[in-house]
Amino acid sequence: LIELGHVLANLGDFAAATDCYQQAIALPKETNWFFRTPDAHAGLAALALTQNKITAALTNTEAALALLAEQGLAAAGEPFSRFLAHQRVLIAAGNPPAQPVLHTT
Repeated sequence: LIELGHVLANLGDFAAATDCYQQAIALPKETNWFFRTPDAHAGLAALALTQNKITAALTNTEAALALLAEQGLAAAGEPFSRFLAHQRVLIAAGNPPAQPVLHTT
């Protein structure tokens, strides 16, 4: 679902991509499967940022970062690209501490 969401987002079908990401987030609750849930939140954050919906992007970024803090990097399929996406959201939201971290990555 997450990879399909990425493909749909790249094709510009934001509604279908959002649906895929939301299904991926709901999946762990139903099946006790937590792996890659932060990636789904990152996908939603990136979509929201693309649409200039900073509050929604920040909400998903905070959810993803909380999961990564709790579960570790193994919870993300692509940790570096996810952190980079989160940094972009934090900068767009006006979070000054994010700027120096982005410059060091």
